[in-house]
Amino acid sequence: MSDLTEAIRQFDATEANLKRLEELWREIEALIPQGMVFDASSPNAIRYASLCRTFRHIRKALPKVDGVELTDDLQDLDAIFQARVDAADFGEISGTVSTERWIYAQGETLQEYRFKFAAHRRRLVRGAMIDAIAAVDAALSSLSALAAQNNGDEIDGPHWDALKHAIAEIDVLRGTAVEPPKRWSDLRRHLGFGMAGDLYDIIHLDWPSAKEALQTAMYGPDDPIPVEVADLDVLVKAAPTGPVVTALKWNAIDDEGFERLVYNIVADAPGYSNPQWLTHTRAPDRGRDISATKTLEDTLNGPRVLRVIVQCKHWRTHSVGMDEVTKLVNQMSLWEPPKVDELVIATTGRFATDAVDWIEKHNNDRKIPLISMWCDSHLESLLAARPHLVAQFRLR
Repeated sequence: MSDLTEAIRQFDATEANLKRLEELWREIEALIPQGMVFDASSPNAIRYASLCRTFRHIRKALPKVDGVELTDDLQDLDAIFQARVDAADFGEISGTVSTERWIYAQGETLQEYRFKFAAHRRRLVRGAMIDAIAAVDAALSSLSALAAQNNGDEIDGPHWDALKHAIAEIDVLRGTAVEPPKRWSDLRRHLGFGMAGDLYDIIHLDWPSAKEALQTAMYGPDDPIPVEVADLDVLVKAAPTGPVVTALKWNAIDDEGFERLVYNIVADAPGYSNPQWLTHTRAPDRGRDISATKTLEDTLNGPRVLRVIVQCKHWRTHSVGMDEVTKLVNQMSLWEPPKVDELVIATTGRFATDAVDWIEKHNNDRKIPLISMWCDSHLESLLAARPHLVAQFRLR
């Protein structure tokens, strides 16, 4: 059993206990009397006490999340009765409101635990999910010729088996932390039928929608950026002085982190749409990391929509040379149609002189695709207008 499989097993066990606690809380909440009513001998009161004992017993099995455990905020019915009496005697609406929040606090602590649990579950499987998405892409690419037949022939073979395995793996990885993507049930149904027509629907309808939803769920801004001060006014009153550091700490991120950063830059840029993280880091991706469409506004002729592919090179020790550039340009033909209008090469390093000369001549000759160079200084300029990304990736 792999380490990841064992970790998922532990998360699944926690999930089962958490789900049971949520079910118990719904039953307990429904039995909380309204108003100042309390009869310890009533069936509801006996049932309430029994459910609370079960809840507390299961709660002990839940591990901490991020160092915080699920607290026991259940209240006995006699304590609830007394608190409501005291709030009524106090005669202020604020007292009644705070009392009711205290009575139902267990629901809030359960929601907080669920939120943290889901965030940690996504972090646990993120790398493996990227691999599985890439495996689906690879299998569908190998099967695309069969889908073109769009008939009733049955699909089988190693690529079909690899596709089914990757889809099953995604189901295990996402658990309940990631909602089933749109058309996921359609994809599973077509996978079960296994005909050429079903493969066509998977390639052209089911998987594009599902893939986008999975990528969004894996890379959404779920967690806050740590801030090391309690009051920003303290920093202002200190009147700090000194030179401002403009260089970014590129060594603070790895290859995957750099691809995530560039993905966020593209997704955040006006005029760019439909960004997609296409393959896993270091995969044999034919130079294709991020895809997007760019819209150029033309008030006379109408907008032009261009297809852009971004290749990321997190290279700190050597520059991007002419050989690498020509290889990437030649690889663009492998991803057509549709035509690639622009190739962006983004690097945390520099471009060698021969590469710059070659790219400038290529662009001056109006050859397709147009090549854009994003070196470290250009990225620093882009990120200067996006301080939230600098903070998110801890580049300064």
